[in-house]
Amino acid sequence: SVDHCLIAGRADNIVTRVSEGAPEVTLNLSMLRRFVFSMLEMVLESLVKDYG
Repeated sequence: SVDHCLIAGRADNIVTRVSEGAPEVTLNLSMLRRFVFSMLEMVLESLVKDYG
């Protein structure tokens, strides 16, 4: 669990550095995150339809 915390902290540090450096990049990151989440939702919904 400690490793996960360290990894999450490093990721947060990277994200904050990037957001400070280039707002456009963080915009793209949030869009990418939204896209990934919507894709996961679609996959989960299809799985529920198939097996539910």
